[in-house]
Amino acid sequence: MWQGEDGGTNQTCTTTLHQPRDISKGPDKIHWNQAAVEEIIRLVDVTETMRFIRHNMKPKDRLASYYNPQIKLKMKDGKLIYRVRGTYGGNKSDYEGDVTAWTANMTTIKLLLNSVISSDEDGWMTADISDFYLGTPLERKEYMRIHRSQLPEATQIKYNLEELFENDYVMVEIVKGI
Repeated sequence: MWQGEDGGTNQTCTTTLHQPRDISKGPDKIHWNQAAVEEIIRLVDVTETMRFIRHNMKPKDRLASYYNPQIKLKMKDGKLIYRVRGTYGGNKSDYEGDVTAWTANMTTIKLLLNSVISSDEDGWMTADISDFYLGTPLERKEYMRIHRSQLPEATQIKYNLEELFENDYVMVEIVKGI
């Protein structure tokens, strides 16, 4: 159940979030499949973060990591939002560059919080910058395998993936941060 600020229930959440493989079989599978399709389109077409390639296009001396989709159910304006975000399985990688997402140091954060508390102004604003890291070019291309079960049929059809599958996996070349 979603609890509103007034203590009332806004809507019932019918999907228990465990693993991405569980959501493709649950009562909300249509919504989750659509979110998965939208994520692949975002990664391939919108941000041009990755592209599908033949397995033999990956250099033989390079590792291919795995696709690790992260799932989240959010409430926005009284409506459930089904969100899938594709991530690169970083524990299986031969990437040697810096993988740290540098943000503000502790001194900067303390100064900001102090100015908020001490301010006579009435309002402060926060911002959510979506796809921020997806635009970061990588120093070298990375590779990732995606299992057939992680790609909804609509995605497989849209990108003509059937001919690219090898042992139920398709290869992608990554050129920007994911």
